Amino acid sequence: MTRWRRLAAWNEAGVWDQPHAVLLKKANRTAPAWAPSAESSNAPSPGFTASATY
Repeated sequence: MTRWRRLAAWNEAGVWDQPHAVLLKKANRTAPAWAPSAESSNAPSPGFTASATY
């Protein structure tokens, strides 16, 4: 079995769900209160197209 097939099989079996949840919980717990959220970022909204004027 190749590494990619094994990784795909583990992914299908849900092996990464629990470690992912644990890491998210830890990251949310240690995030500073002043950290900007994705909703309040200055990133352009989906579908935004920039004009190339220099």
